[in-house]
Amino acid sequence: MSDPVWYYAEGERQKGPVSADELKRFVELGRVKPTDLVWQPGMDDWVAAKTIRGLVPDELQNDAATQASSETIDAGFEDDEAILTRRRRRRSGSGFSFEIVNQWGGRYARLIVLLGLLLVVVGRGCDSFGVKYAKRQQVLVELARANSDTSFRQRKSEIQSRIDALQRRSSATALDQQSLATYRDQLLKADREFAEQQSLLARTTWLDLENKAQFASSEHVAWQPLYEVIAVLGSAVLAYGLLCVAFTGEATERWGCWILLGVLLASLVLWRTGT
Repeated sequence: MSDPVWYYAEGERQKGPVSADELKRFVELGRVKPTDLVWQPGMDDWVAAKTIRGLVPDELQNDAATQASSETIDAGFEDDEAILTRRRRRRSGSGFSFEIVNQWGGRYARLIVLLGLLLVVVGRGCDSFGVKYAKRQQVLVELARANSDTSFRQRKSEIQSRIDALQRRSSATALDQQSLATYRDQLLKADREFAEQQSLLARTTWLDLENKAQFASSEHVAWQPLYEVIAVLGSAVLAYGLLCVAFTGEATERWGCWILLGVLLASLVLWRTGT
């Protein structure tokens, strides 16, 4: 026998079809209020959900008069006591129940998904930022060394080009010989200044930059386990939220959540294997 098909009204719009279990779950989650209209094929007209016996839990019944059996419609729904009995049997038989998912998780499923997504972004984002910051500090060290070396090479090249120009002259005068000696002295002086400058920078500017780079790398290594814990925790929360939506949401949401769960599982496997 097929599951009865139900329709429900959401404002001025008709929703459905949904199964009897789905309709009852929507009532428990508050998506369908006791005063909202419901209908199934074979009924003469739309009726309030609270008039269907067993559809609205006792704690959600606002009007005591609607609980009277003479004013309710028996549509095959289980009452609260029957539901509790069935759930006890399910727990004792299988050892697992989706009651938490359907009750508490279903009510806040989307908030749980957002929280999990936020934790994943924070964990992975901080880890990625730490890696990039450490690399940037190392690049600054290499850039400072390269700038100093480039400046020296440019100055030395200018002096050497003047020396080469004088040496290429066929007849050198006394003034040319004096200029040549001067340029050679400048070349030697430039070498000494460059060596002194390199030694000074190695003790000051370069040392500071290297210390910052080393500190950034060490800090990232120290904080990386925490970032991984946050990312794993966020993945677990996100997976739980997706499961909640997968069991309590509509058909399109369910399929989307199962697909996202598969993507999340695959990304975690690839992340842990380092591929």
